[in-house]
Amino acid sequence: MTELTVPEAAEHLSVHQSRVRELIQAGTLTGRRVGRQWLIDANDLDHHRELIRGGATSRAMSARTAW
Repeated sequence: MTELTVPEAAEHLSVHQSRVRELIQAGTLTGRRVGRQWLIDANDLDHHRELIRGGATSRAMSARTAW
């Protein structure tokens, strides 16, 4: 199983590192903490990237982002 760090995963998905952490916290990406770093399963990243390309993922609307 190949794993990537948060900065590597963020580059892979073309998102900010904080977004990767949000996806881990939400359970969308599988990650495990090793010391002070998170390691994310590369297969989950590939699957999530395909969902993004297909338009199947988006952020939920909130009062802050709706207007």
